[in-house]
Amino acid sequence: MSTSNPHLIVKSNKLINAHLNGLTLTQLRFLEILVAQLDRGQSEFSKQKVYLNDFVKDIGTNNKNEYQRAREVTKSMMKHVIEIFDDDEGLKQRNIFHSVDFPKGKSYVEVVFHPHLRPYLLQLKEKFTAYDIRNTLHLNSVYAVQIYQLLKQYHRIGTREFELKELKKILGVDNKYKLYADFKKRVLISSQKELKANCDITFTFREKKRGRKVCAILFHIKSQLKKRDEELLDEFETSISDTETLEKILMEMGLTHRQIEDCLAKYASEKLWEIIEYTRERFSAGQVENPAAYLMALLKKEVTIQMHPLSDNNGNDKNGKSHKKPSNDVQFVQEVEIVEKYKKEFEELRKTTYEKLVQNATPEDVKRFESYARRIPFLKSKFFNEGKLDLNHPDFDTWLGSHLAPDFDESFINWMKEQKGYHLKKTDGDTYKIVGKQNSLF
Repeated sequence: MSTSNPHLIVKSNKLINAHLNGLTLTQLRFLEILVAQLDRGQSEFSKQKVYLNDFVKDIGTNNKNEYQRAREVTKSMMKHVIEIFDDDEGLKQRNIFHSVDFPKGKSYVEVVFHPHLRPYLLQLKEKFTAYDIRNTLHLNSVYAVQIYQLLKQYHRIGTREFELKELKKILGVDNKYKLYADFKKRVLISSQKELKANCDITFTFREKKRGRKVCAILFHIKSQLKKRDEELLDEFETSISDTETLEKILMEMGLTHRQIEDCLAKYASEKLWEIIEYTRERFSAGQVENPAAYLMALLKKEVTIQMHPLSDNNGNDKNGKSHKKPSNDVQFVQEVEIVEKYKKEFEELRKTTYEKLVQNATPEDVKRFESYARRIPFLKSKFFNEGKLDLNHPDFDTWLGSHLAPDFDESFINWMKEQKGYHLKKTDGDTYKIVGKQNSLF
């Protein structure tokens, strides 16, 4: 059994992103129950018991012949193969169970996970996702369960983007819904409604198009934490070190290993959590383009953040109430947001330059970009599919053009001075400081 809360599920992100290859809702629920039962600290899998009456109650089957239904489900799962993708090691095909026994005269089934799944379920120290099983047991489609898991993995970051083709593969519908309108209605909108009604997160989504065709989906993930989820996460976070949790989140936000080491050495965990949550809030609202640079700028200035609902341009929330930041930090935070705003505008203008550079790019140029992208966690997760550079990604040309373009910093600083009247100074990392506007210094 689980070493802590029996409702807690912890899975490697590689397992969350795996292709389940047609697992039914009943099979997926059964799998979830077994994962929640695991003693996550053990080094090897041991036998797990699932009582037949619980099988009917928790799995949700209407078949009253408990033994026969359990036998059908486990027999099919013994033969089932899932596919796990590893950027370094390639594709791995894995069985789910090593053995299933129905002891004579007993009212339970004994199950042992396949040993090959051990790296994805036991003694996880990094790159994992944790959630309460009660968020998924009441979902009525496999798609909703999988979308919940995929978005839960990124809920602290606030967004997650998928190529439409890859998302359909993960959900197992690449050959089912040929028309995007059908996929949108039966998978995306249906799952959105289910998560809103049952889970600790919900989402909105934006379609990215190439021409008139939808080619990618950008999810915006929103928290709707219930009391039970807060208690569960509090308990879980005591089972792993705060440093490990912070390191994982900072890496997902795009910080380099050196930046992460500096953050953990210089700042208290409470401070880091405060800035992370504020940065994520602004990023999810589309007010921050580069979360890593924004976060580092706030930390270096030692800004004190007072968390508040997202506000309009007048500092009012959706109810019209004013939520002001501490006065000593107002100017700095505003300066950071001004730079982020104009940086985004400048990047749009640079796209014309990027297009010309991409059109004239050589194979050597592409190889250099590939080598660069592999070293950046954010770019690696964005542009690599099964270990290969995705040349058809909707953002590929923009990033390749940016990589080939003349020095961004010098061009941006000159543009800000000539077009916006701001004098900038480059500071550490990807951040800028406003040192003057027109002829008057700050």
